[in-house]
Amino acid sequence: MPVPTTPYDSAQTALNDAIIFANDGAGPNGMQGNVLNPTSNPQVLPAFQERWRYLQQRLISAGVDTFTKDQVIFALPPTAVSNPRVNMILTYNGYFNGQVWTGPNVTAPQWSNAVTYTQGMTVSYNNTYYVALPNSGTNLNMEPDTNPNFWQQFTNLGPCLPADLIKPLECWECITGGQNWVPMRQVPDAVTTNVIQPYHGVWGFSNDRWVTPGASLTTDIRMKYLAMAPDIVSFESPLMVRGCSTALALLVLDQLSGGRGGSMQVTFKDRAEEAINQIINQTVRKQAYSQFVRAPFRSRGGSWRGRRSGL
Repeated sequence: MPVPTTPYDSAQTALNDAIIFANDGAGPNGMQGNVLNPTSNPQVLPAFQERWRYLQQRLISAGVDTFTKDQVIFALPPTAVSNPRVNMILTYNGYFNGQVWTGPNVTAPQWSNAVTYTQGMTVSYNNTYYVALPNSGTNLNMEPDTNPNFWQQFTNLGPCLPADLIKPLECWECITGGQNWVPMRQVPDAVTTNVIQPYHGVWGFSNDRWVTPGASLTTDIRMKYLAMAPDIVSFESPLMVRGCSTALALLVLDQLSGGRGGSMQVTFKDRAEEAINQIINQTVRKQAYSQFVRAPFRSRGGSWRGRRSGL
């Protein structure tokens, strides 16, 4: 039997579990499923897709970090206004620089060796987008795809929040083309500043909007965030929550049996809740675990006051 190459179950594993729990493999189609056969029953895949999102929402609400990602948002343009009270805003659809909105559907001019480019200017070259770095103005004939010292490649024009983002957890910033990431500080209330600085410094997130003070430089934003795991698009899709196939299978059976008026709905619902609680308890146990600190080798009896776990 081949060794799994990933710690995550697939949606097919959850489907197999559901077929076993419902004893749906005893019919003519065997473990292909009879009532739960996705080929003949068009409800099966949508049911798994809907319950998969529900399961993630339940776990996130209980404090389970189901899926954390780290992504760089390249080339956040500098503020377009001189008023420090005007904030810059990043949303799923685009970016507000204090004056105008830009987004992924904005176009960029083709690169030309007859143009002097300055920091923050964007071009299209060989079906790819590039943003000019601070020293680009002295290199008129440097093609973007062969000169990373003068151009930063990025995937879409007009910065925007990652589509799978639920909320940011931590943020850092770096001058575009630079090497050092500077931590940013999250503020709980309004984002304000009295003077425009080279860096943003702080950020806030509310109403699905990432807000930061205007900065005078083009910056890259590195964002660690809580994300929704990838959707189930087929039964080959991975379930990016470890050990969740049982819970997902029982949630689907609860949903489908309830719609059919089945007498087993209550049983499936209770078992689903038990399986979800087992996943939650794993996280609670980890959070409650006290740090174990070993006594120094040369400590003398009774003199060491380090903290030990209660185990």
